Amino acid sequence: FAEWEYACRAGTVTAYSFGSDRQWLGEYAVFNEQKAHPVAKKRPNLRGLFDMHGNAQEWCHDYWGDYGPSSDRDPTGPPYQDPVDPTILRDARVIRGGAYTSSAKNCRSARRNSNYISTDWTLTGFRLCMSVPHDIVPPDQSPKGASDGQ
Repeated sequence: FAEWEYACRAGTVTAYSFGSDRQWLGEYAVFNEQKAHPVAKKRPNLRGLFDMHGNAQEWCHDYWGDYGPSSDRDPTGPPYQDPVDPTILRDARVIRGGAYTSSAKNCRSARRNSNYISTDWTLTGFRLCMSVPHDIVPPDQSPKGASDGQ
């Protein structure tokens, strides 16, 4: 999920890839809605990625677990153990991004959730990814008036 957050943040350290001001979220994400919208109809982040903050949550391959101290930069961890019966392993995986039903605070770059891989959930999808050359830089897509400090 470190890769997902890196892609979503697009070099920023703010709540959203476009800054911290929620007033711009509607330019980048489908949220607080009753249904999903067609993809890539909102603005992309600075890496040219669409719908990172909303429309559909995205499955990540990493197992779900509480954050803890670690020297690893991108740990995958073991399957989650049931707290009542530690012999039962549950395949909970990380979900990132907001869904079309999410509130603005649940669309933040750092927000994460989980679900079991056997779950059929209409709010969650997946993103196909590929490596691209480092010299490809999309044009600036920041909205006028947005700032990283607000």
